[in-house]
Amino acid sequence: MGDRGSHRHYRRKDEDGGTSGAAAPKSALQLEAEALARIGEAVASRLEAALVSEAFKERVAGRLKEERARLEAAMLEQLEVERAVLLERKRAAREAALKAQEDLDRLLEENRRALGGGKAAPLGAWDGAARQRQMTHKMPMQLATV
Repeated sequence: MGDRGSHRHYRRKDEDGGTSGAAAPKSALQLEAEALARIGEAVASRLEAALVSEAFKERVAGRLKEERARLEAAMLEQLEVERAVLLERKRAAREAALKAQEDLDRLLEENRRALGGGKAAPLGAWDGAARQRQMTHKMPMQLATV
């Protein structure tokens, strides 16, 4: 037992409760905070390196191109739908106008038959007779002076 290696050396505690000579051990929270800071710095440096890499730029450009193509296709599809709706509205308006004209023509024909005793007069002749009556009522003085 006389050899030196078998003796134990104990540290003395100072008045503040720490060990003498060495720095106070760090708490688990401090160690965790330091580890988080180191990890954050490592992640930030790797992110910065990745953002400036050509592979990243190519991936972003590819995704942007795909998204633009998808949006363009959706926009063209929407335009086709709107075009079809507008064409349908125009067709319906044309049909309504044609139907209204046919109804008007039918009413005019019925009126001609009622006035003419069943004989249908051509449209131009009827208009001409109406114009002639209108002319004689408007200008009696001019006819008398001629």
